[in-house]
Amino acid sequence: MAGHLAIVEVNAEFNKVFKDLIYEFGNTYYNVFDSSDKKIGIILGEKWFLRTNSSTGIAIIIEELSEVTTRIEIVSYAGGEGFLNISWGAHKSYVRDVIYFLKRRGYSVSILKEIDYLDKTRIPKEIINKIASL
Repeated sequence: MAGHLAIVEVNAEFNKVFKDLIYEFGNTYYNVFDSSDKKIGIILGEKWFLRTNSSTGIAIIIEELSEVTTRIEIVSYAGGEGFLNISWGAHKSYVRDVIYFLKRRGYSVSILKEIDYLDKTRIPKEIINKIASL
């Protein structure tokens, strides 16, 4: 099953972005992990797509980079249709829903990376390198 990934930066403080995203997309689960130097939040949601006749999941991981900059990784997954689990664009659409929501709320959003048909063979190299160094 392939998904869709977008990594974006938002010029806004973590708490406001996190609360806005919870309200709109956190219909399954959300939590925040707070250390002395930064916060990391996770939001899980799902949405029904008629084109696949199933629900598609979304994971939103939010990282506080500074008092005014927040990095967000948005991954949509699951919910394909038929023998080949074709998503008919539902994954990309769901990720774009998050990006468009942020823009409609007045946030300045920079898309740093976007990967369609995401699977374990297309994980970004910087993530693979981070895991390898553990």
